[in-house]
Amino acid sequence: MKLAHNVRVTVFEHSDSENQENITKTLEKLFPFEIEKFFIKSKVQGFNEKEIITYEVYVDNNRLVNDFLKSLMKNLSKDDIKLLSEQKQSRLDSGMNFFIRLDKNKLLKNIYEITDSGDCFHVRLSLAPYPKKEEIALKIIDEILNL
Repeated sequence: MKLAHNVRVTVFEHSDSENQENITKTLEKLFPFEIEKFFIKSKVQGFNEKEIITYEVYVDNNRLVNDFLKSLMKNLSKDDIKLLSEQKQSRLDSGMNFFIRLDKNKLLKNIYEITDSGDCFHVRLSLAPYPKKEEIALKIIDEILNL
C-alpha cells in the first residue's frame, strides 16, 4: 500500500555557521539510502542581508519513501511517536500533508527528537489517502507510526 506520494526534508542554516558540513552529513544519515540525486542546496537572503543556506531532500520513489519512514520511526522514541499520534490531526493540513519537526541541534548529535521550534529539520510527508479524505489520511498516519 502506498503511504505517501513523497517526502521533503528541509533545513536552514546561516552561511557563516560552522554547521554546514554537519547538516549535510546529518541529512545523509537521516535517509537509509544515497541522497545525492535528491539533494538541493541553495542560498537565499535573510534579514539584514544575511545569507541563509537552504538544504532540501525531495524523494518521490515509493520504495524509498517507505524506507525513509521505517528508518525515521525506528529512530524516534516511543514518547515522540505517542506525541505524533496525539497531535496527528493538527499536523495534517487540508492538502493531506503531514508535518514533523526534528530538533536541529539534537539531530546534529544523532538524537532524534520532535520539537515545535523553528530551528529544526522540517519533514513534510505528502500522504496518499484514497479517496482523499481526512479520516483515511489519519489511518495512514497511524500505519506510519506503527512501522
